Amino acid sequence: LAAPVGAGWRTVWAQVLAGRPNFGRLSEADGYSGLPCRVAGLIPEAELSGWPSWQFDKRNRAEMSRASALALAAAREAAQGADLAGMRRRSPDSLIGVAIGCGMDGLETAVDAGVGLRSGRGYAEVGPHFLTKLLNNMPAGRVAIEFGATGPCLAPNSACASGADAIGAAFRLVRDGIVDAALCGGTEACVGPLAVAAFSRVRALATRFNDNPLAASRPFDADRCGFVMSEGAGVLVLEALDSALARGAPAPIAEVLGYGAACDAHHLTAPKLGGDSGARRCMLAALREAGNHSAAWQRPLALQVGHVNAHATSTPIGDSAEWLAIESLLSGVDASVIQPGCLVASCKGALGHLIGAAGAVEAALTALSCQTGRVPPTANLARPDLPTASESLRLVPDGPPADWPTNPADGRRVALSNSFGFGGVNASLCIASYLP
Repeated sequence: LAAPVGAGWRTVWAQVLAGRPNFGRLSEADGYSGLPCRVAGLIPEAELSGWPSWQFDKRNRAEMSRASALALAAAREAAQGADLAGMRRRSPDSLIGVAIGCGMDGLETAVDAGVGLRSGRGYAEVGPHFLTKLLNNMPAGRVAIEFGATGPCLAPNSACASGADAIGAAFRLVRDGIVDAALCGGTEACVGPLAVAAFSRVRALATRFNDNPLAASRPFDADRCGFVMSEGAGVLVLEALDSALARGAPAPIAEVLGYGAACDAHHLTAPKLGGDSGARRCMLAALREAGNHSAAWQRPLALQVGHVNAHATSTPIGDSAEWLAIESLLSGVDASVIQPGCLVASCKGALGHLIGAAGAVEAALTALSCQTGRVPPTANLARPDLPTASESLRLVPDGPPADWPTNPADGRRVALSNSFGFGGVNASLCIASYLP
């Protein structure tokens, strides 16, 4: 994992668990003059240089975009943790797939090349690696090359749901026996004047905290006014449980039980409200898939969710719409799938919005919550502002992490991790603690 709070999964987890954001003010000298939002979350270079996975020779690094480099470093960390090299030694013919989502790769590279080309200086202004820094499937391709992954190589591009959709796609590849394992997740490094200007034009970014960057991202809070753009990457290794146990792999952190996706088919940038929203339908689809297809569950909808990692980006309409969607699962025939006192929290108070990497990094953090029984606080959430009150849902505010006990019925912790995006896309992953 890599995010503004640090590089390496242990660092990111510790900082998010402590509710410590790391946002900074964007400088006029870097082209941000006149923009209404001057806050972003960038990974400190000192963090990257101290990350063992961030090792590139000068030429190799010059050939790839920052998003590709982040994806590759995160994949190295994940592969080492899962001992993919051991899998290859034991079964040289193992088929590995890749699914790495990305939102907007190489945007500033395109801007610079376009300015140079239009200035009349000639097409040499378009460098030989321009195209491989621009295409959104290059992070996935880089990862596949490094690990000799000759199975399907997918690159979902579904805005802020890209990382979650990539994990969902990989989950089905592994579950259906198409690959033996998959490297999956998301990456993003699109913070730049053009991207900030574009998101500002649709009034998506925080604009009232330019002089107090650390307080700018505040999901569910009464003072929220938009999200904070951030960069980062998250990559997981998914493998069938019987395969991992047979080869003596390290104990799994958690299990992916289901994946659901649904479209609002309503508006390009605004979420749909009401019981028929894509947000609600994707959560229900993930739960139904978990109930129907996981060997751990014998009855459809027999599981109960004790934690929802909310997409909640800190926008007034988006956070409210998601709360209503979660609450609607409590009504009618869906009520049994939510544990009383279900913990709802958003990592984006600490991380900002990682765009295409958000769903992947947050799925990893949700898996760690399932494993440890600790749910990170929603940083900067001081005055909750919710459209409705619910006795069955418990919002985790700024402060210490919340304790999350196992469900007495089955000894597990089950969570949903949500990711929604422009275009009306909605994705949800059902993740559970691993029971030996």
